[in-house]
Amino acid sequence: MCKYLLLLLFAFLLIGSCSAYPDYNKYSNVPTQKSDNMYTPYNETDEAETEINYLLDIIKNEQKHGLIVFGANWCHDSRSFAATLNSIRFEKLLKNNYEILYVDVGDKDKNINLIRKYGVQGEFGTPTVFVINSNGRVLNLNTAVSWRNAHSIDDDYKYEYLKSFIE
Repeated sequence: MCKYLLLLLFAFLLIGSCSAYPDYNKYSNVPTQKSDNMYTPYNETDEAETEINYLLDIIKNEQKHGLIVFGANWCHDSRSFAATLNSIRFEKLLKNNYEILYVDVGDKDKNINLIRKYGVQGEFGTPTVFVINSNGRVLNLNTAVSWRNAHSIDDDYKYEYLKSFIE
């Protein structure tokens, strides 16, 4: 009986240590938050501009595109979009062609100056997604704010949308 209890305990520990999501934001090396099994990738530190500059240096040096996703951990569309990008289906496309940065907008009162810097002047939703080429130019200004219902957008559409910028 004791042997089975130990085996069961080991299984729970093993399962509990597994995660489908990364534990760190690669630009600031700050652990992401995980609560109630929710994926919360939006880094709530005040280093967004520094992280964006670092991303721009990487995409220039590696000749990749940048994907800057402005969102919030409270927003299910933001979390859903990030989880989709982190799925196995998107892994090869993104790994070979993009560097991704998730930027927190708080309650739509944080890092708004950075959204404006990339050309969005009016209303924006969460997430707002910028595709940036290796020269630092925004390629999707006309659709950057169209992701506010990302949870309802088909994954095939998301995949083809991102693929269209690298072909």
